[in-house]
Amino acid sequence: MGNSRLPFSSERLLVSLEALRPARRYWIAYSGGADSSALLHAIAELRAQLATPVRALHVNHGLHPDAAAWQAHCERTCARLGIELEVVPVQVDAQAGQGVEAAAREGRYRAAADRLGPDELLLTGHHADDQGETLFLNLMRGSGVDGLAGMPALRPLGEGWLARPLLAFGGAALRDFLLARALDWIEDPSNQDPDYDRNFLRREILPALEARWPGVAASLIESADHCREAAGLLAGLADQWLESALVQPFLLRLDTDLLAHAARFKLMVRRWLHRARTPPLPSRRLDELLRQARLAGPEHHVSMAWCGWSLNLFQDHLWLQSEVSMASCPAVDWTGPEPLPLGAGIGTLAVQPVATRWPDGLRVRAREGGERITLAGSGQRKRIKDLLREAGVPPWLRASIPLLCWDDEVVALGDWLIGERLENWLRQEDVKLIWQPLDPILTYVAATCRRPAG
Repeated sequence: MGNSRLPFSSERLLVSLEALRPARRYWIAYSGGADSSALLHAIAELRAQLATPVRALHVNHGLHPDAAAWQAHCERTCARLGIELEVVPVQVDAQAGQGVEAAAREGRYRAAADRLGPDELLLTGHHADDQGETLFLNLMRGSGVDGLAGMPALRPLGEGWLARPLLAFGGAALRDFLLARALDWIEDPSNQDPDYDRNFLRREILPALEARWPGVAASLIESADHCREAAGLLAGLADQWLESALVQPFLLRLDTDLLAHAARFKLMVRRWLHRARTPPLPSRRLDELLRQARLAGPEHHVSMAWCGWSLNLFQDHLWLQSEVSMASCPAVDWTGPEPLPLGAGIGTLAVQPVATRWPDGLRVRAREGGERITLAGSGQRKRIKDLLREAGVPPWLRASIPLLCWDDEVVALGDWLIGERLENWLRQEDVKLIWQPLDPILTYVAATCRRPAG
């Protein structure tokens, strides 16, 4: 359990760092404030004992008139300590609907995630007081045990990890460390503004609670520890259930028993999303997803989008994907035997081995609706829509599958629906049409879709 009265020292920080996972590099999130300043200076005192290289990262939001002066302070401090500093300017969209605080925080983490390599750790100055405040704020938001567990000491971020090695120490202990060394830091005046929830809680609510119930800060941290233990046990249980229900990392099989047990369904979906490193799905949205899933028939498509991600229910399976990862197949002429690139996720169309003769009039595009194809072998003319449904291709993915036309006649969809005209040419040239998607979801669809009979 965190102890907000524990004195802070570089030696105690070393113990905290050794409890974290091994790191190829430490990045220090350095704002110039007291908390990150204590972390930076303590790391500087430890450098002779650290085998891990250290860099600092300062994010300049440009939100305050003194932002340039704060950046200059951080640059001078890091230069004096001999620690390399990277400064990243970030534009904060105050109109995004999430509030300035949240937008600024998201910008900081996005800037850090862009720079973290595998096994690199971003060290932040979050401390025990922040932990208690986080629990209280999450309580006001109606969070479950994951939210009431507060901030984890370690969580994934980009290709690396976000680490909080100061959670055992209070803010006062960090300031005492700086004062004992006559070190200065930046005081952001916005930290006194009660319009921000955390400031209001820190200045108005927690002192009143402390006056009524002395030791309330320590009690909050203790409650967070209990919730963290419970969350860990629930995560282990959810992992056991997911082991049999996950078809692919992005594909969850549902059954009537799972849909009948709301708590189990919601636990599994939350754990699945956590493992996939998506933003959490708000509770109300998760409840609505369950309601719609219970009502949906086998052919119904249910979709739930949030924070750039989506969950899609189709044929008793939930599909998880980034909303920006799946584009429609572009319209492009295929004028030669070289493989045709179709975009980062859609991949390439190719003829293998290379054909010696190439027909004129080949064009690749997305399905628009109403197309038909005369299938090789059967001579039957069928609607593309019906063939996609029979193949089990989810509706929202169908526009990503390349449609190959020859003189405006549809002659192939992907490489598993081949028209008679194209089949004759492929046979004459002794070559094969190959679609190689790069997106894991499209790769799975291409490998598992059902071919038409005959």
